[in-house]
Amino acid sequence: MADEKRIALMHDFVKSLEDEDREKFMSIVTDDFCWNTPFGRFCGRDELNRYLDWFHSTTKNLKFQDVGVQAMVQGDRGIYEHEISGNMQGENAKFLSMCSYKFKDDKIHEINTVYDPIKHCGAGLK
Repeated sequence: MADEKRIALMHDFVKSLEDEDREKFMSIVTDDFCWNTPFGRFCGRDELNRYLDWFHSTTKNLKFQDVGVQAMVQGDRGIYEHEISGNMQGENAKFLSMCSYKFKDDKIHEINTVYDPIKHCGAGLK
C-alpha cells in the first residue's frame, strides 16, 4: 500500500470519530485492531464497540485539526499529530494529540494515542 493511501486511512479514522460513523470506523481497522488510549487498551470489535459507546456518549462536536508534523508514513508505520477540540464530559476542551499507527493488510492494525487525560476531562490546572 502506498504511503498516500495510509495517510488517507489516518484521516478517515479521525473523520469516522468526528462523524460518529461506526461502520466506517470498523471498515478501516483489522478485526484484531488494538487502540491504546489514555483510558486503556481496547482490542477487538467487542471492546472497541464498548469504548466507542462511552466515547461518543461523553464527547460532542468533536473536531480534529492537523498541526505540527501532521501525518507521515514510512513502511507499515505512521504518525499523526493533531489538535482535538469539542465538548468533552460537558466541558469545552482543546488539546494536542499524537498517534502512532501500525498498518496490516491495507487497514489500521494498531494505534497508540497520547494526550493529557486530565486536560481532556476538564480537571487540568489553570
